[in-house]
Amino acid sequence: AEDVAPTEMTLVDLTVPEFELHFVLWPCGILWVAGQAFDQGDHGFQASVSYALLGNSVPQASFSQFKWPYIEGSSEDQSMAVALRALTAQWEFMSGQGARGWVAMDGSSYEWLSKVALKPLFSVDDRDDLYCSIGKRQLWLALQNLPSMTVS
Repeated sequence: AEDVAPTEMTLVDLTVPEFELHFVLWPCGILWVAGQAFDQGDHGFQASVSYALLGNSVPQASFSQFKWPYIEGSSEDQSMAVALRALTAQWEFMSGQGARGWVAMDGSSYEWLSKVALKPLFSVDDRDDLYCSIGKRQLWLALQNLPSMTVS
């Protein structure tokens, strides 16, 4: 009864997903997520949103990145299940750092983070959609739903 037919072994999908996520967490509790690195324009926009939400303080952002697979060409199990566990840990860490909600700046970041996190406050398929006047207005409306901040 120990014999396992080879066909049964192939049911486990060990395909290694490939993606990267870039995170910027601002003191106002908004975590911005994108599938590619942020540029100066993004930072300026995020800083102004943070400033508008917080008032006088000068916002300092913390940056992090999540890249999968984490070891290129490794024989380690880096399948989807493992990737999602690692991403869940990353999300829990950032929630512990004060992330109260997240904004997906492209389709890729939405696709991946929504697998492990609650629905984003706001998402766009392309960051250009965020920077037009309609996108900015929709974002602002979405931010009114931020859970109120507990000041420790």
